[in-house]
Amino acid sequence: MANELRRIVYDTSDVPHPTFLGGVLWVGLFFLPLPLMLLVHWYFGQQPPASIWFRLLSVLTFGDWRVGLVAFVTFSACVAFVAWMMRNEDKIAELVQACTDNAGLKGWTLPALIIMPIISIPLILLRKMGIVELTLVAGVEAALASARTIKRFPPEEVDLVPADLSTQVEELKKGKGMMVNFNWSFQPNPFATPESLSLQVAFSVEGLERAREIDHSIVRDEDLLRFVGVCLKMPEIFAIATLLHEEHQKRRWTPFQCTMNVLAMVENFAADEPDKGLPNRLPIETLYEKKGTTGDLVVAVATLLRALSRTVPETVLVVRGDGQAVALGIAGAGEMPKDMRGFEHEGDVYFFCLPQRTGSRWQWHVGQRLSGWESIRILRLPYG
Repeated sequence: MANELRRIVYDTSDVPHPTFLGGVLWVGLFFLPLPLMLLVHWYFGQQPPASIWFRLLSVLTFGDWRVGLVAFVTFSACVAFVAWMMRNEDKIAELVQACTDNAGLKGWTLPALIIMPIISIPLILLRKMGIVELTLVAGVEAALASARTIKRFPPEEVDLVPADLSTQVEELKKGKGMMVNFNWSFQPNPFATPESLSLQVAFSVEGLERAREIDHSIVRDEDLLRFVGVCLKMPEIFAIATLLHEEHQKRRWTPFQCTMNVLAMVENFAADEPDKGLPNRLPIETLYEKKGTTGDLVVAVATLLRALSRTVPETVLVVRGDGQAVALGIAGAGEMPKDMRGFEHEGDVYFFCLPQRTGSRWQWHVGQRLSGWESIRILRLPYG
């Protein structure tokens, strides 16, 4: 599952151009001291002669042009080798892509491309920038321009809706039925401002009536899977899932962010008392009423995540050893610190997720297993 998730997030051809990689390395390793020297000289109103550049390069090459030539050839060969590895090794491609994404590459390249000429032109007119400085700036500009050609998170065509439900799903998305509004806030990353989100979808009277006629008793673990399986045949679930997927694509969120957004969606739901830990409602009823027990929220979110298919990490149901409570397991915790890992199952490491009532709203615990959950059983979700 971890490899499948990486293929959703990254594409092996979606890597920085060698020009960008080489430009960054050359600037970082060889030219970083030079702009600092320029700033110092400009501060004192002096224009450094070109000999300073060549003197520094001479120091770096020990005054021997052959050393410089060998360094240039060796460095260029290393850059070419890394570029080849990026194109042919999935792991390296994923690593480079992850680094550029975490650095916000797409965000700062455009301002840098615009600002550099604005600063450089007056300096050239005032004769504060010579041919060497101009060449350096042009090289950086070329590297940034090549970085702009990288396609971030190439959209993948995903058809979530079963063919036999497509017509009904479209009608519900257009509002043909009893309308329900979902409003919530979600913080995509710890440093971002929480975003206000909303979703509007219709529920059919017939679908809700069918749900009420279904046996709601929980006797065995398989009954939890029956709750999910029954609702994965209802168009309301896929109408909500497709609207969520459209929002996720528009915001270009990662699969894990998409999952956390679905969890956040139910945090404003009302609470049922008493809460015995197991679901009292089918997922479609929980979503329609926007109310439920801990178990109701867990099973409803599990159903939505299953409907979102491979656009999100794998989700499993986690049943407490005594069979009186249920939680979620979300794959992808293998590379997280130990205090964020919930449990391991069949080679995959999962986050342990459980909604907890704090005041007037729910809040999800995501991380290690809580006290009392030492003994668990894992249920893989049905396909519908």
